[in-house]
Amino acid sequence: MKRFLPVGLLLLPIVFSMIPFVFASWHEIVQSGDIALLEMATRSVPEGVFTGAYSRFGFHHPGPMYSIIRYPLYLLTGGRAQSFYIVTVLIVGLSLWGALAIVREAETYITVVIFAAVFSFFAFSLSKSIWLSQWNPFIIIFPLILSVVGMASYSSGTVRYLPLTVVSASFAAQTHLGVLPLAGLMFLYSAVLVFHRREFRNRYVVISVVLAFVIWIPVLVDQIFSNGSGNLSLIYSTLREYPASGFTRVSLASWFSAAAPMEMAVLGQWCRGQSHSMVFFQAVIAAVRTVLLVISVFVAAFRSRHSFETRLCLLVLALIVVSLISVFSVRGDIYWYLTMWISVVSPLSWFSILLVFSNSVVSKNNRVVAAAATAVLVVFTLLNVRAVSSADFSDDPLHYHDMETEYLSGKLMDEDILDSIHQIQISIDSNELWPQMMGLTCYLKKQGYQVAVQQDYVFMLNTSNPVLTHSAEVFLYQDSAGTGYFINENW
Repeated sequence: MKRFLPVGLLLLPIVFSMIPFVFASWHEIVQSGDIALLEMATRSVPEGVFTGAYSRFGFHHPGPMYSIIRYPLYLLTGGRAQSFYIVTVLIVGLSLWGALAIVREAETYITVVIFAAVFSFFAFSLSKSIWLSQWNPFIIIFPLILSVVGMASYSSGTVRYLPLTVVSASFAAQTHLGVLPLAGLMFLYSAVLVFHRREFRNRYVVISVVLAFVIWIPVLVDQIFSNGSGNLSLIYSTLREYPASGFTRVSLASWFSAAAPMEMAVLGQWCRGQSHSMVFFQAVIAAVRTVLLVISVFVAAFRSRHSFETRLCLLVLALIVVSLISVFSVRGDIYWYLTMWISVVSPLSWFSILLVFSNSVVSKNNRVVAAAATAVLVVFTLLNVRAVSSADFSDDPLHYHDMETEYLSGKLMDEDILDSIHQIQISIDSNELWPQMMGLTCYLKKQGYQVAVQQDYVFMLNTSNPVLTHSAEVFLYQDSAGTGYFINENW
């Protein structure tokens, strides 16, 4: 019973977050913007469209794994968007469960409790609109944590979790381009270890290779049969044609801000009342934390260079370096949500530091430390349960146009012309209306209409616009009264 207590407490908020969606009325949900694009990408899976998660900037992320995972439940529920929330909760829960299982095998009970407490606090510091979000910059956070912990386990000599590491790292890399360098580094490191240890016939290594092949073959198929316009080609073209942000104050500030969610949850209010800028305090926090991590590496390596704690500390240091390079390589403006995956640096760093400290100073049977860590875990478990106990996601940055899009779609479906027209062109008078346009496009496609959008936004539908011969144009406009539309029947 005792050994399962940290697991149960850590996963309890995730179980509670499922309840509102399982027992709620599964009515049709109209979504806008990026979420509508993600739903259209999921709907394209049976068509063999092997593209990555969509971005509002006009290029694809590396692969379709996220859409493929979402599709079965979406199909079983009759195309209900609520299924996406359940898949999101499952991804978060299974990632945490897997990481906790790895730590439990590698370390002591006290370490498991510390891990659960740290990551329970981490979830609280993010808010549920981020850690329970289906958006691709956010959904990769916990699979990425699983990848780093799993890689530390494998590099320390435990092979059985390598398949899980391959799956989670592949998922993160295919779903968000920024993680691709880190995943590539981990795959390369794994290959070096396999050759060095001569584990070619190990069944877990064989399973991992097969899984990697199955997961990445759609990406290769897309690239080979797309005549040079596949995801990989689009990514390469973007990196080649547009200048990187480089080593600037803005890019550094973005990294500091993304890498300190836990510290800001504790010190944020105090920092705002000081004369220095918030970025200054975030930079100091990052510097102190990194110094402690480096010290932890030397302490852990003094005991054993091949231990789980040593390899985890080294991997977290590598994560810091690669994430900085990733931020410096961003094309265009650096928005906060693009770097949110870097938030994993904070809990992984503190867990690594506390792991080395507990193994160095604390007795393995120290009940006081275990009780203190359990108390922290219980507190943040209760806070997270309270936060997720309702299905209210009104603070989610992705749903700011959903109500407006739902109103427009309902009004549009009452138009008599839609009884005789099955082909629709949607146009807008300004770029600010693209979230509503994509929401209407997704909704009308689900109703069986053939829909195209104005030429500037063809890339967002993943395929070229259909040729419309007998169609109507729905033109969206915005004025002082809000967003409206008119229908051009002779378009």
